[in-house]
Amino acid sequence: MLEQELKEIWKHSSETKKIKFETPQLLIDLNDKMKHIENSIKRRDITEIAASLFGMLIFGYFAYEIPFTLTKIACVLNILWFAYLIFKLKNNKRQKQLNDLNLPIHEQLDNQNKNMQTEAKLLNTVLYWYVLPPLFVNILFIFGFGDPIAYDWSPLIIETLSDKNLLHWLPISLKMKIIYISGALIFNVFVIWINKRTVIKRINPIIRDIERIQDQLKNENRVNN
Repeated sequence: MLEQELKEIWKHSSETKKIKFETPQLLIDLNDKMKHIENSIKRRDITEIAASLFGMLIFGYFAYEIPFTLTKIACVLNILWFAYLIFKLKNNKRQKQLNDLNLPIHEQLDNQNKNMQTEAKLLNTVLYWYVLPPLFVNILFIFGFGDPIAYDWSPLIIETLSDKNLLHWLPISLKMKIIYISGALIFNVFVIWINKRTVIKRINPIIRDIERIQDQLKNENRVNN
């Protein structure tokens, strides 16, 4: 009986030492990964918001300048989508928990896990909020272009900035419209792929690391008890 008890004590002691050795290193590695991914997310949000503000200005000018009704409507819808994109990214940020170092380590890990789950959900659903809305709107934008001669349209900015009259490209032929839309479809497929790849290659491994550390801490508590 005594021999068996000693074996159990030695076994638990070995497990405790192993866990106590592994957990700090896992936390250090996780902290480095979290800092890197959070910086990437911050840069992405800044870039997307800046591009959206610029896009709102551009399409605002287009809505004022272009005489074609469907294209005007598409310009307004594009402005609304840019505004929604800014709201979406800011709301996604608000949903995340701040990294409070004063919290117990298990609560910090829970918050980090929830934050990564939120980010994974955002990237996995880009088809619905990032790809389809502007794709449909830009199809409307392209197909809305008519013949500028019929509207006696000669925008000042083209006459000012270009030695050649760019309006000779209008009206856009059906063949060119199909080419433009096909290019947009290919680009958007790439956007969906790169976002899902980011979840698989970067987000999910961090979630697994967090869960591994959580399991380690639970085992440590179990062994100590």
